[in-house]
Amino acid sequence: MALCTLCTTAMAENAIEAKRFKQWGRQYLTLTNNWDGLLCTTVSGELPPVLSLITSINGQSTDDMSAETFSKIVSQSSDITLEYIEKDNGVNHNKKCVLSTKKNYFIESGLNKTPTANTPNTISLSSDSEIDFFNYNTFDFSIGEDDKLTDKDIAEALSKVFESRGLKRTSDNPDLIFKFSKRYNQNSNSTYVPEQRQVVNTGANTYTWKDRKGNVHANTVVNNSVVTSGGYTKTTNTSELHLLLQAYDGNILRENPQSNPLVWQLDFNDFYQYFTNMLDLVKNNVSYWARCYPFNKQMYSYSVSTRGIVFKNQEDMRTGEIADVLEGTDAYEKGLRAGQKIMKIYKGGGYYGFWLSSKTTYFKADSYKEKNKAWTMAAYLIPIPIPFPRSVTNHPYDYLTPGLGSGNINMFLPHYIVKSPDGSEFDIRTDGFKNSFYNYEYIY
Repeated sequence: MALCTLCTTAMAENAIEAKRFKQWGRQYLTLTNNWDGLLCTTVSGELPPVLSLITSINGQSTDDMSAETFSKIVSQSSDITLEYIEKDNGVNHNKKCVLSTKKNYFIESGLNKTPTANTPNTISLSSDSEIDFFNYNTFDFSIGEDDKLTDKDIAEALSKVFESRGLKRTSDNPDLIFKFSKRYNQNSNSTYVPEQRQVVNTGANTYTWKDRKGNVHANTVVNNSVVTSGGYTKTTNTSELHLLLQAYDGNILRENPQSNPLVWQLDFNDFYQYFTNMLDLVKNNVSYWARCYPFNKQMYSYSVSTRGIVFKNQEDMRTGEIADVLEGTDAYEKGLRAGQKIMKIYKGGGYYGFWLSSKTTYFKADSYKEKNKAWTMAAYLIPIPIPFPRSVTNHPYDYLTPGLGSGNINMFLPHYIVKSPDGSEFDIRTDGFKNSFYNYEYIY
């Protein structure tokens, strides 16, 4: 996973983003990211989903509009009106919405991007660059006679992926016909590990004493022990799955069964150091990469982890001026709202520790035993609340993101002193704050 700072990079992006793809609704711009509504709210209509075609923005047609022009219009608009086409269950729906944007907002959060920028070597994606896949509306699977019941389960699991892309599964002359072949192997190897014994030095004790003349003598005794290892049977379990999923143009295939109108392909081949279920691998692993349809590169899956406090810019983040609070987060549930101001942060519950105990050392002599005591320290934990006002640091993460972005805060249990617009102040403990997660997709 790649980890980056959300409030200084990602959340400075536009409220929504669009690109033009030759393989998907090439006449118009395709919505590639809507940030799951984190950077905009709907005034009317619904938030357009990823892969919907944006036909106009603020009355301007996106036919031949560049992605840069679209981005500029979004960045300069407080409210944007979108007309778009959403594909659902094999039908194209023309819709309209008005979005109120939150430009240049910063959220107390972190951003995780998965998978990494490169497709794993175990995955191979291919796509016909001459095909506009937006013209396909329906699909079905070609199921063979061998292992028919398992193949039906696999087709059912993969169907959910393509239905999420707006396609409808039907056996009545489908636009796309998916075929797949699979190979699944499980192996178990047992190896006897012979028993071995090894002498290990576990330390030494040194004894000192004085003779009658006052001379000090020392005697060191080396401690050894025999360590036994092995003497057991080690079993290694492995699983391997290869699944080739291919999409054919159904209309061409019906006209000429001998043709090979292959338009999209996913080749999945992976190895696991444990026993697993093939259908589970299809549901969790193959299905994940099938979401890349219709492209030959993956779609990023993003997850925003946030406590929900939104600031207008970095300066307001330093001064504590709250611009918004995301509903459903712990911050919202505990009473934080837009217009309030975080006056002070206390890192309460930190511990100072010291040690105090006795350690006894024995001195041997010819005719007597002398006992001496040396004092060392043992752990005593004392909770000491430590106030950290804003003036301590100019870096917002040092006090506004406990547990995120700054490792020196994780050991503390902070709470906020918050001032409302009416001048009243109240205390909100934040040690119980949980991160809320927002998942969304971004086309590569």
